[in-house]
Amino acid sequence: MANKTYRSVEELNADEFAELKNALFCAMKDNQGDDCKYETADEIPDDEVKKNYEGISFVEEDFWCNIK
Repeated sequence: MANKTYRSVEELNADEFAELKNALFCAMKDNQGDDCKYETADEIPDDEVKKNYEGISFVEEDFWCNIK
């Protein structure tokens, strides 16, 4: 079994970070509905994404953009 490389939110590439930001946006819309303060995922500040996922370790397989 190959070793997995664990990375923090700070170490993700642009595609992985964008996927994570979209996931956060969907969760916000699901939880807050029309009260969500963002209209699109792009409006979420990077710092808010980083704070939300702080302390979580990711592997390459966590992201659809890495599945070939």
